[in-house]
Amino acid sequence: MNDMTTVKKQLVSAMELHNETPKDLEAVFYQDYSTEDIYEFNEEVIQCSFEELPDTEYDCGYGWVGGVPILAFSPTRVYFRVEYDGAEYIDSVPRFPINIVDVPIMGGGGH
Repeated sequence: MNDMTTVKKQLVSAMELHNETPKDLEAVFYQDYSTEDIYEFNEEVIQCSFEELPDTEYDCGYGWVGGVPILAFSPTRVYFRVEYDGAEYIDSVPRFPINIVDVPIMGGGGH
């Protein structure tokens, strides 16, 4: 079974949950790896469009971690990379905290 996906596919899937598309994104930021050590990041934060975002692989199963960390801003949501026990995915929180109905559990499991 292949548990690999890409950062762009994960971002699109997360956005679809909120009836948004990449065209809704106002800003996208990522931080690339500077070495083969996945926990040693290049210090530069890069702003780009959705199209320019490196489409690195994400492992939505457990084990290997390899996707770049991102922040993506839509008019109503902030999307970000989450990792739990090696499984990577994109989650989001409201951009403006009004009528909060769910608080994501980051790094310790999910809903």
